[in-house]
Amino acid sequence: MIGIDVKREEIGNDVFDDSQIKSYYLTFSDEEYEKLMDFSTLLLDQMTMNKDRYVEASLKVDDVEFPSIGVRFKGDHSVWNCFDFGNPERKVLVQSIWGDVDVCQRFSLKIDLDRFGDNRRLDGLKKINLHSMSSDPSKLRERLGYSLFRDMDIVAPRMAHARVYINGEYHGLFAVVEQIDGRFTANRFLESGDGNLYKEVWPSEFESNADVKKALKTNDDEDIMDVSDFIDFQADVLSSDETNFESNMAPYLDFDYLARYFVVDRAINNFDGPLLFWLPGEYRPINHNYYWYHNSEDGKFVLIPWDLDKSLWYPEPLFWTNNAPFEDFDVPNWNVVSSSCDYHVTTFDFRFGSWAVLPVDCDLFVKNLRSVIYDRQQAIASEFIAGPFSQESVGQKIQLWRDQIKDAIDEDPLVDSTKWSDAVDELLTNMPNYQENLTLMMSGIINEE
Repeated sequence: MIGIDVKREEIGNDVFDDSQIKSYYLTFSDEEYEKLMDFSTLLLDQMTMNKDRYVEASLKVDDVEFPSIGVRFKGDHSVWNCFDFGNPERKVLVQSIWGDVDVCQRFSLKIDLDRFGDNRRLDGLKKINLHSMSSDPSKLRERLGYSLFRDMDIVAPRMAHARVYINGEYHGLFAVVEQIDGRFTANRFLESGDGNLYKEVWPSEFESNADVKKALKTNDDEDIMDVSDFIDFQADVLSSDETNFESNMAPYLDFDYLARYFVVDRAINNFDGPLLFWLPGEYRPINHNYYWYHNSEDGKFVLIPWDLDKSLWYPEPLFWTNNAPFEDFDVPNWNVVSSSCDYHVTTFDFRFGSWAVLPVDCDLFVKNLRSVIYDRQQAIASEFIAGPFSQESVGQKIQLWRDQIKDAIDEDPLVDSTKWSDAVDELLTNMPNYQENLTLMMSGIINEE
């Protein structure tokens, strides 16, 4: 049930009960809602969101009510590309690649139950993410992606759909996505859930000690902060090559886990995850949408997926599909030995202009990891396609969720239910394409000509 706090093993069980759609009622005063919707001050600069700009509201879920919680918009690129800095007018950005939907029509929300008072919990949770799914016309991609990771015993967030009401008015269908934080790790690692959790920091030469400290999301009080675990991991990665990487990394990594992780990641065409190394304004490759958890029980670093809203598209945006470039999507994929480490320029998303993207195997960690796990991935991929990723298994999930959210979609003021139904059909129709792409990718290493 929903309550103030619950046992570690039961954290979130009610919130993420995927057999039902809950309703979340957010109520703002006129002043606080005006503050939330003040888009002219939402950005700190042209490319940075003001993540400290929480406003106060009340929240009611089932029979539990919180009179004072914090709410803010969630997302970086998905928010700041919808505005010109200092301009309060929200853009309309309709993109064919995302099914001709306006990706700026609705923003995701983050709820912080502790923001204006300590020790407030919803089913044992401190924070909740309400994802708008604006870039997904099917409203099912993220839920399916996380489900497939969990099917392969990957530590991944839970998700359920929900109706969201703002000041009594139905605001539409959202995805309730589990926050990756100390409550998450306590639930997944019952004997050792108090280790270090890092967000979006990679064991590469470009990450400084300051970057590692900034990435720490648990145990992050200045007087107790200790990031030597990741610093040691990073140092051993940088001092390794293909001949000794496996032995050097054995204390840090579960290779079978990572083999499964990247089978699923590649199966769902998660182009905006840890294998996307892109070049922003400063000259250093950056990847994102993942966490590392250091399991203090066995000393292993556990990779956790995050933000799967831009997955399960075909052909795969940016990367090769079916072992070959597709139009502008020419970045060598997981199984390609790149001919050079020059950046590839792609324009898949006009909001960002051109992207400069590094070939996958130009990252030292990825290249050496592939040399260890690739040979075992073909068998894993075959089992995955025959099991959780089969047409039958995925079809059953999609049909169950489709029926579950249909009424909420029909009543959603920003969704065309006919286009939604067509998008769900397209997702199912592409299953053989996803399977073929994965099979080819795991059938052998190839050299870029």
